[in-house]
Amino acid sequence: MSVRLPMLSALAPAVALVLLVTPARAQEPREKLDALIRDLNTLIDKGAQRNLADPWYLDELRGLSRRYSETWPRLLMDHTFDSQSGTPNAPWRVRQGRMQVDWTRGLRSQVETAATHPAQDSSRPSDEEVVREIVGGLLGQALGTQERGRNRPQQQAAERPDPSKPALAVADLSITNAFRLKAEISGRDMPGAEDGGLELGVFQPSNAGYRLVLKPAGGGGNRGQVDLIAVSGRGSARLIDSARIEVPILKDQAVTLVWSRNPGGRTTISINDSRVISVDDRTFNDPFSGVMVVNTGGDWAVKWMILHGT
Repeated sequence: MSVRLPMLSALAPAVALVLLVTPARAQEPREKLDALIRDLNTLIDKGAQRNLADPWYLDELRGLSRRYSETWPRLLMDHTFDSQSGTPNAPWRVRQGRMQVDWTRGLRSQVETAATHPAQDSSRPSDEEVVREIVGGLLGQALGTQERGRNRPQQQAAERPDPSKPALAVADLSITNAFRLKAEISGRDMPGAEDGGLELGVFQPSNAGYRLVLKPAGGGGNRGQVDLIAVSGRGSARLIDSARIEVPILKDQAVTLVWSRNPGGRTTISINDSRVISVDDRTFNDPFSGVMVVNTGGDWAVKWMILHGT
């Protein structure tokens, strides 16, 4: 049986042309790469249609195209919260408050807010102070509490989670500086829910990192707001970008969130396939050591989460 060798002479000039010529409109490196990959795929299709090379050779070219077209080719985590025991499976651990796996909604928690139990005096902190306290210092405080709790296990076991404290779950995981996080979340209305929110974050060993905060923005849960925040190792928080969204986030409807950061620092946030934030930020250039889920107030759940890296 004869085996037909690839007709390199037919494809090589065209491939070389693709490597040398890129569209004038493609100025950024990623745009140039995307344009090259599109042209390469066109040549591969033509090679298959005109029988210019053996199928195995064309498959190799397609595989090469796929590898370079994927910005985040490595799967870092693909986790569905479906534990039968109610406790999230590894690598997830509840570090503060109460979070349990609901078989219909995923990792669920209910946290009461200050609006549920108003303070008796008028000395109420500002919204900015509340955000800085919750978003900035929560992870460090939770880790410190856990460390101290190792010295008094009996007392710690007897304590019940405070329903008004933010609930925190953490997954220790090596995450590249460029990543793509995709998750399905849902929220339900409850007293004081519009004063809370759900936070996803990636953090470094110093607890510094990025936090993505999704919270209601009035309208009876028919609108929301997305905040992208950078948190320093000392716990100070800086708002990078913010956007209002027309999504019923408190109507017990599944919401798909995609948070991506490319190697150049370009960060995009999409809600239900609609891009709401696109910003350049290079606050952190090192890898991250984990991902976190925080309920700062309300009835929130995360059904699944997928993380890709470089």
